[in-house]
Amino acid sequence: MKQLGVRFLNTVEMSSQEAAWYLLRQPMSRSSHEVSYIPTVWPQERHKLRKRKAVMDEENLDENSTDIWTKSMIQRYEERPSELEDKWLADFVAWYTPVTKKGQPLVTEVNDDASGDDEPAPDNVPYESTSTIGSACRKRSAPRVIRYRGYELNDVVNYKREIITLYLPFKNEAVEILDRNGFLRMYDKREAEIMTKRKEFESNIDIAKILDELKKI
Repeated sequence: MKQLGVRFLNTVEMSSQEAAWYLLRQPMSRSSHEVSYIPTVWPQERHKLRKRKAVMDEENLDENSTDIWTKSMIQRYEERPSELEDKWLADFVAWYTPVTKKGQPLVTEVNDDASGDDEPAPDNVPYESTSTIGSACRKRSAPRVIRYRGYELNDVVNYKREIITLYLPFKNEAVEILDRNGFLRMYDKREAEIMTKRKEFESNIDIAKILDELKKI
């Protein structure tokens, strides 16, 4: 791929301004909003991102270590500081960025897009928590746009599991949500609360229609 890229650049004509911009490694485009994908599929279906060698060296992990996978946004959410205990996953992903003690954003999801809003914070900006690298978070100045799998209403099990994962706080997905299909009972018990939270992220949602369709299933 590298050789192909070099050949492509050698045969493409561009202006001196574009060449200078490219050589200075300036971004070719910017977006007004950052979009982040939340993997609400079953845990065994989620993609993983391997840690970079520099990260493994920093964590003193040898080549035989099994701790080679970067933590997903859901795992970062489960490790959130106590100050954010009442935040649900959608709210956390939209408004908070996990950071190191130096304020550097942590690599999480494979699909996360870089954004200028995630530049390292100045040293005098307080974090929500600085107890450990994994639990430090910085609140964003503007929310992300969140995306997720989006199961259909007729797929009741996955639909309710996804909605519970997004809109109710939890510290351990496997125990609190997935164990014995606990999400089914949680959804039925807290449906009104969930719909109110959904309204914050989905302004065009027709709550009455959704509730009516669920009753018919």
